[in-house]
Amino acid sequence: MNWRCLFFIPIFVVATIAMGLLSSLVVIFDRSGKISLYVARYWSRFIFFGVGIKVKITGVENIPDNQAVIFAANHQSTMVIPAMFGYLPVQFRIMAKKILFMIPFLGWHLYLSGNIPIDRKNTKQAFEGVYKATARIRKGISLLVFVEGTRSRDGKLHRFKRGTFTLAKKLQAPIVPVAIKGTYELMPANAWTAKGGQVEIDILPAVPFTAESPVDEMSSLLRSRLISAGLVEAQ
Repeated sequence: MNWRCLFFIPIFVVATIAMGLLSSLVVIFDRSGKISLYVARYWSRFIFFGVGIKVKITGVENIPDNQAVIFAANHQSTMVIPAMFGYLPVQFRIMAKKILFMIPFLGWHLYLSGNIPIDRKNTKQAFEGVYKATARIRKGISLLVFVEGTRSRDGKLHRFKRGTFTLAKKLQAPIVPVAIKGTYELMPANAWTAKGGQVEIDILPAVPFTAESPVDEMSSLLRSRLISAGLVEAQ
């Protein structure tokens, strides 16, 4: 066992408290959330450095210039969120389950910097989340969504939720597939610590959407691209 993983919990707690407090101060001067994203970037990199996680990112050239997009990523592990906050080199906000926003300090940051909680069990709140996501895209701010809707329990690619594709069709916003590999091996489901290693973030060419784009066919296309990038499909 890598001895550095023993320090994961104290490193995570200290970094998260600092991020939450800084975000609370920053929002007084910058309500756009842009500076808070830089705070999150240093939070992520501090944690990864402390544990010994290296990140290799490819395909940055596939991110469209001067256009808000929907980044659609797989969700292998808790480490996916700091990986994206730390190394996706554009302004974006995440759509994530409401429970994340209830975590002390981390939740403060997510809320204050304009990220979007989703509660699928509450129809009214789910619609409010979609409304906020629509407003972000129309203001030119990209979104990050986890296209499976929840964390994978086995590290494999599971069934996609339709909401991502319905939103892209409504806004005619391109979806940029993002294949994230290695996070499950570093911190699988139910693990309390992360170990050192390498995470690979592969940004794939954008999938354009129009008002006529068939949701099911576009979902299948995105799935095939993620599998071609090296993700393993669940049976």
